[in-house]
Amino acid sequence: METRAAQQENVRFVLTGGDVTVVKSTFPSWRGAYAGRVPRRPPRSSLGLEFVDTVVDSPSLGMVADSVRKDLAQAAVGRGDPVLVLFLAHYLGKATLEAPELLRPRLRAMLVGWEIEELTSTLIEELSGADVLLGISDFNTSVFARAFPGTPAITVPVCPPLPSKAEPDRALWGLPEGTIVFLNVFNTVSGFDRKNPIDVHEAFRRAFPDRDDVRLVFKVHGGFDKNPDEGELTGEESRAAEFLARCAADDRVILVDEQLDYKTVLSLVSSCDVYVSLARAEGLGLPVLEAMALGVPTVAMDYAGHGDFVRPGSNVLVPYDVVEIGDDASHYYHPREYPTRPVWAQPRLDDAAQLLRELADDPELRLRVGEAGRVAARDFERRCAESTWVHDLEAALSSPGVRAAHPDRDAAFRAVVDRDRAMWLEHERVVRRARRNLRWRTRLGRVKRTLLGWPRRSV
Repeated sequence: METRAAQQENVRFVLTGGDVTVVKSTFPSWRGAYAGRVPRRPPRSSLGLEFVDTVVDSPSLGMVADSVRKDLAQAAVGRGDPVLVLFLAHYLGKATLEAPELLRPRLRAMLVGWEIEELTSTLIEELSGADVLLGISDFNTSVFARAFPGTPAITVPVCPPLPSKAEPDRALWGLPEGTIVFLNVFNTVSGFDRKNPIDVHEAFRRAFPDRDDVRLVFKVHGGFDKNPDEGELTGEESRAAEFLARCAADDRVILVDEQLDYKTVLSLVSSCDVYVSLARAEGLGLPVLEAMALGVPTVAMDYAGHGDFVRPGSNVLVPYDVVEIGDDASHYYHPREYPTRPVWAQPRLDDAAQLLRELADDPELRLRVGEAGRVAARDFERRCAESTWVHDLEAALSSPGVRAAHPDRDAAFRAVVDRDRAMWLEHERVVRRARRNLRWRTRLGRVKRTLLGWPRRSV
């Protein structure tokens, strides 16, 4: 597999006199679009806009929506004609069915989460109708800026209220005292290959081939879609099945797959000694940030969304190579979905194993990294609170360049939406027809049982 040097430039837009200029910056974009200033209080809003949240079933994007609402309220943003829409990538057409007000002639700022350096062909079409693009991390923003060099791109720094403490309870999780416990949290719905728990286990196995004083805990959200006995598996499904088999064969591994509330998850994080993420790409990566806030030392890669807050000293950083995504990847990461070959980070597992050994053997190192991570998480939280992104967005929407380009962008928006709305309307018709048929079959079944004298089925 080919690799290339891992580099990520920080690209942001500066608005000067209505013109849009791309500049390179060593500072996060939330430090303000004007000469890097950071006002203690965001300027009062004057333009006004409408925020439309079309994502209702995604916990992570739900946090984004809450953060946006809070920032708009603090900036005293009133109702205005421009609209800021938060939507799920590849679902813009469906978003307009749920929020038809998006179809009105108006300026549109689009906020969408994304994880890798390339955009799918579908997402490129969707974002081509945006007058302003918003990313949830500097990594997101730089990806949008490269894909759409003529469109202002602004970072909306997302930082939900971070936990300050959580009660550890090793007995609850069956974690023996005197062992060093590593933890990884992942959601299968977000992509098993992208979250990459199998490499976490491989690094653990290489680090501790025959030690019994270590444990590895996986907290799984979303479950696994298919049992290996239920037919042919895709590439990602086969790797998930291999992961489950490896966990079952290693009695040092604990798999926690029941649904837990947020407080209980934080208790699990606090009960462990080290948090490990080898995710190949993240839009932001909140689990690492939450572990840092609790003072748990974290192992991660300084790549993609993690790059907004992981640093040497406050995190243990794993070297990596940026590699092409394979042809057996799951749907949204499959190369056929992209105009150019997509890439993500591949951790160097021998290096990762060495770092895990060092953390296991050095309690002072764990304490030092954990405390530095706690300070770094609070610093990130502070910088997010000082963001001027609302002011930057209003400046972009008011600029003559954006308003002059709006007719072309509006035409691109409507071309995509008209096509996708027809697809989603047909999908809804099929679903409604299936539900109607199911109701009638259920009623007829009840009538049949009554006429034949069969006992009624218990539910």
